[in-house]
Amino acid sequence: MPLASRKPDGDETERFTFTAAGLKLGSIALSPAATKSAELIIVDEFGPLELHGKGWRRSVDSLLTSADALLLLVVRQGIKQPGSEIVCNYPQPTT
Repeated sequence: MPLASRKPDGDETERFTFTAAGLKLGSIALSPAATKSAELIIVDEFGPLELHGKGWRRSVDSLLTSADALLLLVVRQGIKQPGSEIVCNYPQPTT
């Protein structure tokens, strides 16, 4: 099942067309049920869609506040968008 297809022209958030089925599969993979026994969760990449509150942002936000696993978010260095500081400054869960 393809996640996305590339558009020949488009800006940072519109270079790809994402399939609903691919996004749903990713959300399932990032769900608490699917990650409950994980020690490390890697999201490659946390990109423009997520920085705009779309894509897998809701799933990642849920993991940031509830997962016991380490969470590694890959963010391209060139992404300079409003909201990108959220990734670096997300409140740490209290233990």
